[in-house]
Amino acid sequence: MMREVADLYADEVRGHYSRFGEMFRNRVLLGEKITDRHYRMALAQCEDFAGQLEATLSGTGGMLLPAYPVGPAPLAAVDKFYFLARPNLNAIANCAGMPTLSLPVLRDAARRPLGVQLMAARGTESGLLTVGERLERLLAYPHQIPFAEGRNGH
Repeated sequence: MMREVADLYADEVRGHYSRFGEMFRNRVLLGEKITDRHYRMALAQCEDFAGQLEATLSGTGGMLLPAYPVGPAPLAAVDKFYFLARPNLNAIANCAGMPTLSLPVLRDAARRPLGVQLMAARGTESGLLTVGERLERLLAYPHQIPFAEGRNGH
């Protein structure tokens, strides 16, 4: 992903460096270091993985996964390269190109939201949103905005 961001924004970041936040600039500059060979290898691995995941999801309504292993922190406290040291479970769907929906389900000891993600097969976004809506109603996460009655016939 960093390579793709670098391909799109490196010239602009280099030309207008101060207009961008430090975390974004670092990702762009790091992405420039990813060679064409390594990028092609990563794309091939993602496509392989997508095929395996598609087979796993076939005939199911989807998969329920943790969204992220820890709660959010103030942006100033976030390590610029946290994604290199800690597993990013959202990257699974990004790599495979699968639709994913994240929902808050509880709060950690610091009252920060923790969530789950629902992942489904490609082309099943409508069903994923329906499952997500039902799960959101069941979980009744505090402070959520209630759904308007009668939405989608529910």
